[in-house]
Amino acid sequence: MNNHISISRRKSAIEGRALVLFLVFVLLCCGERPAGTQQTESVPDLPQLNPDQGYNTITIIPSTRLLRDIDWVPASGEIQKMSSGPLGRQTELSVSIQSGMPSWGASIEAVKLRGPGGRAPSGSFLVRTELTGGQFQPLEGPIPIVAGDYSLPARQAKVEIAFSPSWQDPAGEYRGKLVVRPAIPDQRGRTMTALDQTAGLIGTDQEIDFSFYHSQTIMLQRSTDELSLTLSAGPREQQTEDEVTLWLWTNANEWLVMCSATPLLLEGGGHEIPPSRITWERLDEHGRVVQSGNLGTSAVVLEGWGPVEGAEWKLRFTMPVTMRDVAGRYGGRLELSGLVAGPGGEARGEEEIATPGSGD
Repeated sequence: MNNHISISRRKSAIEGRALVLFLVFVLLCCGERPAGTQQTESVPDLPQLNPDQGYNTITIIPSTRLLRDIDWVPASGEIQKMSSGPLGRQTELSVSIQSGMPSWGASIEAVKLRGPGGRAPSGSFLVRTELTGGQFQPLEGPIPIVAGDYSLPARQAKVEIAFSPSWQDPAGEYRGKLVVRPAIPDQRGRTMTALDQTAGLIGTDQEIDFSFYHSQTIMLQRSTDELSLTLSAGPREQQTEDEVTLWLWTNANEWLVMCSATPLLLEGGGHEIPPSRITWERLDEHGRVVQSGNLGTSAVVLEGWGPVEGAEWKLRFTMPVTMRDVAGRYGGRLELSGLVAGPGGEARGEEEIATPGSGD
């Protein structure tokens, strides 16, 4: 009888312990994750790691394989401050990366960059990632994108890319490839070393083709936009008081500079000189006249082909004085505009023009 009671008590104790263990198991499975436990970022569309590969794999999936012209937008003011050239273009993409390696990363570089006529651009391609300190860096070699380790085996990183052209980069289509490569970060997680695939650190480069159209731009500066002269009595040839200096920047294949003027008005009123009586003259570096014309209508005072960076020209304006002209001081305004040729060869309005006097 006593043995039967002892066995029953032991059975009840075992059942009690089993119930406690079951409740603990339920709490661990269904309860919240303990504080301090690292959670893995959710990265869509990444394949599961294959244990048969020993986790020595860095899997890279870019958000796109092709960046077309429509994907590029005009460069921001931040990028323009870094350049003395025309307005550039910029775009961005995201890269999903996964690895089971103790330390892993990825870098990006640009290859096969070509502009119109197959020539390499002289301007800079720039890139900004989370590992570039918040700054755009020249894409002149591999640039780190992202780094991770065991505690964070999957990441998604944003990459910003920009083209900062020089004035010597002609307008037209630019093409190239962006290559995202598996890499190993150093102890600071900044410098990337390309993987030696023969050593078993397996990763496949991912290529992204891109193309965009670099627009035609012309920028014109002038020393003044005022015409002034003081007439004295008597018929003779009269020159305005100042020559006008022009500075020109353009990447256009064909361009020209137009000039017109308002009537010259006598101070105090009572007389004016129409623009049709004003002659313009373009001078060479020795002060000799190389071309001239009349300002009766808008005149082409300068034209050319291909990129120009900061070239300088001088214009002089004269008029014949007659006995009917009233002596005194006259003043008017000069209107200068830069134009580029459109697809059909027609002239169209300037895309960018500096304010008068900014070239002083």
